[in-house]
Amino acid sequence: MRHNRGVVVLAHIGNIPVEEWLPFVAPVVVLYLVGRRMTRARQRDVARVMAEESLDEPTIEEILERWRRRRPNELSTDHVPVFCPPGPEGSTARELAARLGTDPQRTALLLDELEELGYVERDGGDGSLWLTIEGYDLLNDAESVLLERARVREEAQARKERQAEERQAEERQAEERQAQERQAEEVRAREQERAHAA
Repeated sequence: MRHNRGVVVLAHIGNIPVEEWLPFVAPVVVLYLVGRRMTRARQRDVARVMAEESLDEPTIEEILERWRRRRPNELSTDHVPVFCPPGPEGSTARELAARLGTDPQRTALLLDELEELGYVERDGGDGSLWLTIEGYDLLNDAESVLLERARVREEAQARKERQAEERQAEERQAEERQAQERQAEEVRAREQERAHAA
């Protein structure tokens, strides 16, 4: 422990006393932890959506439309399944082809195109694929479209369920009113019989 101008210095990182860098590190760590939690929640949501359904033509077109806003005419419908979560990250071309259920040669051609466009990189050692920053943008766009479409479907389903519940409630109320009206008619009929009998 060393004294520096009246301040007790407990440790140094390089030539910077801990007291000087600590206030800047704490917010960075908090932001990292919050971001990591949000990313994991998003990954769980995307995995749930992907487990429930597969890519359909409207979804593919919506993903392509979003991609074309950034990079017009670079990508086609053939490229969309490659970026379908979880994406090509860490896979080899053969593994990706097996996961997509496509021909390995066709998949290799698509990956060559994506590498030429700067969306993926190959590891020289084992041929693993890694996304570039631009590739992560494409994956993020695909995930966003899938999550938005799932949210819209869930809202539509919830709306249908609410409407069905409202119809059932209205039917129950109508049945109750009819039952009350029948009871009231029976009471009136009995009173009229008593009045005629008397």
